[in-house]
Amino acid sequence: MDKSPDAFRTISEVAEDLDLPQHVLRFWETRFNQIKPMKR
Repeated sequence: MDKSPDAFRTISEVAEDLDLPQHVLRFWETRFNQIKPMKR
């Protein structure tokens, strides 16, 4: 079953969509205030 288009995505899903490693996204979280992921 696919997720709703409005559903939140995991970092692995975003990394796959952007063709980037997850650690790059985590690094960006620390450097750019505009990136504010929800934490569980």
